[in-house]
Amino acid sequence: MKLLATVPESDMLIFSPRDPKYTVTVFTDVDCAYCRKLHSQIAEYNRLGVRVRYMFYPRSGPNTESWTKAEQVWCSTNRNDALTRAKLGEELKSPKSCGNSPVGRDYAMGQPVRYPRYARHRHE
Repeated sequence: MKLLATVPESDMLIFSPRDPKYTVTVFTDVDCAYCRKLHSQIAEYNRLGVRVRYMFYPRSGPNTESWTKAEQVWCSTNRNDALTRAKLGEELKSPKSCGNSPVGRDYAMGQPVRYPRYARHRHE
């Protein structure tokens, strides 16, 4: 929580209802099927009062197609719309890089995250 608190919301993509009751921060990958499923239900989460703050976590790492897509989302004029379109598999026309994007920082933040011992064993 302390680490997440260091990230300004201006460096996140936020989907929010008018008066949120809850906030969830999600590390997301444009190409992840589970991430796409969660995002396909974003309107319902918002309807229920859940604000979703997205940070980027291209699981395949730097210099990959997923990384480039994350940067293209960030470089878009309407980032929320671009994220939605990218998760639907649409090709984005925005530049591959636009200077300082948070993709590298977000990815680095997600690296040390580990599942608790019980969760690791349940899924092996």
